[in-house]
Amino acid sequence: MFGLFKKKESMPPIRDVVWMSDAAKKQGALALVDDAKAPVIAGWFDDTIQTWQRFFEAEGRAFHIESVPYLQALDVKDRTVFLLEHYPLASRETKVMLHWKPKEIIAFVSMEDALLQLFGGDNLIALMQKMGIAENETLEHKMISRSIRNAQEKLDKKVPHERPTDSQEEWFALNVNTGKAKL
Repeated sequence: MFGLFKKKESMPPIRDVVWMSDAAKKQGALALVDDAKAPVIAGWFDDTIQTWQRFFEAEGRAFHIESVPYLQALDVKDRTVFLLEHYPLASRETKVMLHWKPKEIIAFVSMEDALLQLFGGDNLIALMQKMGIAENETLEHKMISRSIRNAQEKLDKKVPHERPTDSQEEWFALNVNTGKAKL
């Protein structure tokens, strides 16, 4: 009756691995992908996919990178999925991944990513440096993942009608007032 007592479906949990810089993110991600068995590597934006493809090739690796919106449940079933970035909107990320049944999802995040920059990434970099965290060290915690999700949900409210783009930076430029004021 009206779905009042229906259990809400949730997407698979995402394990966020956070580095201080994009360079450290790429090197750390490469090590994680190298150690994985039959991973699925995926990006949201064409520009990201091309950038990472060039990086892997320069490192002598031949990994295929998928476009997240085109991945089907059978493509990821019982496999480790590496996300090269988060999509800025939580609603879109959830919609695409809702029926996935992966072994696990690991998102590569840098404090220099556009999403984190919008929510004070520079301040977090300074704090990490004061704490003595090296650039190539990672941060992982459910609280960090929840903070990233909260940032995406704030953008969902701020961007009711998004304009699609080929890069994350362009997405933010077209869809969000990216002045110095933080959300």
